[in-house]
Amino acid sequence: MLDYRRLVRNPDRLSRDILFCFSVPVSRLPQLVYETKKDLKDSNLHSTIVGHVGDGNFHALILFDPEHETEATSAAVHRLVHRALALDGTCVS
Repeated sequence: MLDYRRLVRNPDRLSRDILFCFSVPVSRLPQLVYETKKDLKDSNLHSTIVGHVGDGNFHALILFDPEHETEATSAAVHRLVHRALALDGTCVS
């Protein structure tokens, strides 16, 4: 888990973030958001989802500790991208 006390003391060294923009047909957006939220929660990664969902877009932000969570973050990102593509969507990092 990310230690926020360490992050405040030295933000450049102790954390990284990754932001992706996903776009799918609006009819498939609820499925993508639901599955993404569940995936990120199950991955125990610090993340949030924001977006302008009226046009089928949302953004997933993952904040992670590069010393301990790089592998889990990479795996989660790959799952998210493949999920969006499988729903006829796109992904931009």
